[in-house]
Order: sequence, then structure tokens, then C-alpha cells
Amino acid sequence: MKSILISNSTFYDKDYIKTFSYQNEYKFFGISDNSSTLVPLYKELLQQVIGDQVNQTFDDRELDSGEIMAIKTIFENQIDETLPNRELTKPYHRKLEWKEKMYDLNQSIPSPNNRRIWDFYTIFQICTECLNENKPMFISIKNE
Repeated sequence: MKSILISNSTFYDKDYIKTFSYQNEYKFFGISDNSSTLVPLYKELLQQVIGDQVNQTFDDRELDSGEIMAIKTIFENQIDETLPNRELTKPYHRKLEWKEKMYDLNQSIPSPNNRRIWDFYTIFQICTECLNENKPMFISIKNE
């Protein structure tokens, strides 16, 4: 399985149920090839920041503020590029406030761009929180 996990705290040394599942202070984004065909896209985007480490396997690598800022910029640009191509299908499941505008998103299977926008936004939010609170961000990659 190939997967990527981005979090605002170390992930693999915690009990998921007691932390990430129930406590709002713990946030993460995860994607794996078991549930998505987009792992190569995310690896390509992250390679711009962590280089060939994207092809290694590791847990909870701490990113410095420069790397967090670079990842935030990459995913901000992805949102800007993808929002104009979102599917305008009802029912809408989420509202996304982005750059002082409100967008409706249908996150169902027939709306893959909307799902991708929300995923980009989740990563963007984790980056923003870590930078604003001057705390590390963590990335885990599995290539097996």
C-alpha cells in the first residue's frame, strides 16, 4: 500500500481513538492507494518540497517552517487552479470560504474536483495552523 499522511502532531505514537478521532486539536489528512488514485499527484506536489524523500517510507517526519510554508503555497495554488473547475451539482454538502468568497461543494463520487478541493483545503488549514501557532507539522509516507 502506498499512502501519505500529513498531521499537526505525531501520528503513529498515539492511540487514534483517544486523539485524532475525538479531539479537535488533532488534525490530519491521509490518502492511500486503497481508496484513491491520487497518491501519485500528492507525491508529485510534495516532491517539490521534500525531494526524493517522497519515494522513501517513514513515519512522522517533522517539517520545518520553510517546508510548511512551501507546502501551504503549493496547496493554495492547487485550490486556486481547481476551484474554477468544480462541479456545480446539487445537493451541496459543504461550504468553502476561500479568499472572501463562498463556494458550494458537492463531495459525492460524481464530483471528484470538489473532493480534491476540500482535501487541498484540509492540508492548507493544517499548514496555516502550524505556522500561526509556531508548531511543527508532520508527514508520513508509505511506499510499500
